[in-house]
Amino acid sequence: MTQIKVDGLAELRRAMLELPKEIAEKGLARSVLAGSAIVRDQAKANLIAGGHVKTKSLLDAVRHGFDKLSSSSVQKSSHVFVRYKTAKYANTKLNRRKGIVGKLRAEHGTIFYWRFIEFGTVGPGKHHITAKRFIRNAFDMTMKLQIEAIRASLEKSIEKAAAKVSSKA
Repeated sequence: MTQIKVDGLAELRRAMLELPKEIAEKGLARSVLAGSAIVRDQAKANLIAGGHVKTKSLLDAVRHGFDKLSSSSVQKSSHVFVRYKTAKYANTKLNRRKGIVGKLRAEHGTIFYWRFIEFGTVGPGKHHITAKRFIRNAFDMTMKLQIEAIRASLEKSIEKAAAKVSSKA
């Protein structure tokens, strides 16, 4: 996992801590998602530019989301990922015997190959696939845009929250 650290935001942190907790957390989460949306869009553009898109399903599977596990009240995380569809096991004789009826399973379809594009493979001769990092390159290419989007979204959230707080007073 790669983290972006921006120095010089001590005033912003103090201002965020002065705001009501709910407003500060929502504003921070919203701004982090704005940054990851830029990475998601660039990752999709990288896939198209690299000629890796055979069907639209891979583009639809590239998503971004909020990471609750690695977030706290003053630090929010989001990630860009490739999402598989899920399906339930059917009620068949074999599935009943295995005890898996109704349980979820990953339905890869045609998007299983995304990891070969991103990470490559190791194999003899023609079977080796060189990694063409579309997600990592998207992150690296859009670093400044991400920071600007996060800053703009935070500024908007703080102004909106400050107006809300001042109207109640």
